[in-house]
Amino acid sequence: CNLLSYVKGDFLYKHIDSGEAGSELAKRQYTMIIQLSDPTEYEGGTFVIGDYNLPKTQGLCCLFNGGTQEHQVEPITDGTRLSMITWFEQEDLLI
Repeated sequence: CNLLSYVKGDFLYKHIDSGEAGSELAKRQYTMIIQLSDPTEYEGGTFVIGDYNLPKTQGLCCLFNGGTQEHQVEPITDGTRLSMITWFEQEDLLI
């Protein structure tokens, strides 16, 4: 679990979260992000999965296949954007 704080000028380039087999990154098959900031606390900073812009609603939780789906955070133009992020292996999500 990580707490991410983005301030003016910060962004996260388009990427996937998984890595080579056997590496620690290979365990990052699914990504969960929780939006902690109120959308009035920052400008810019849209979280984009593929072609979809995630709503900036405070408390929004999104679980997606970060190991295959490209995603990014667009540049922050003002304020501070806080979110929590964690990763899961597929077997962690089986019931």
